[in-house]
Amino acid sequence: MPIPRFDLEYTALIIVDMQEKLVPVMDQQPSLIKQIRILIQGCGILKIPILITEQYPQGLGKSIEPITQVLPDETYCQEKKSFSALTEQVYQQLISRGIRQVILAGIETHICLQQTALDTLSKGLITGIVVDATSSRNPMDKKIAIKRMIQAGAIPLTSESILFELQKTAASETFKAISKLVK
Repeated sequence: MPIPRFDLEYTALIIVDMQEKLVPVMDQQPSLIKQIRILIQGCGILKIPILITEQYPQGLGKSIEPITQVLPDETYCQEKKSFSALTEQVYQQLISRGIRQVILAGIETHICLQQTALDTLSKGLITGIVVDATSSRNPMDKKIAIKRMIQAGAIPLTSESILFELQKTAASETFKAISKLVK
């Protein structure tokens, strides 16, 4: 079966748990933050719905400022206690908007991101994992989780590749703005 292309009309971005007490202990933290910021800004330019989750924010803190300062105003924020970001409320929010494809980024790759991907796949959503915008404390955990998600049917992506895939052409109105982001 051919791997489908992501389409602006049916895609949402889910940023998982980029929180104050979690981000500082992640591997490759500066690169992680940079790539997620690019992804958020690019999806904002492309008018793709963005959902951000926070795992037990009373204990783990809120989303970090470098991330919140680039979020579009219409971003949907969901607190959660489950590891998966695909709560019934989030799933209904996606379906009500006609979303059939999700792009996942955030932390930790081998826990919350992986469980979210397995849940989105089980609900029939085409699922992309933005590999350069994910992290775990231990690089081996991330590596194994990425392999498992791909084996389950997730599509590996990079921030730059998905932003250009969603545009489809250099003739689009958004091309220059996206190009500036990834340089």
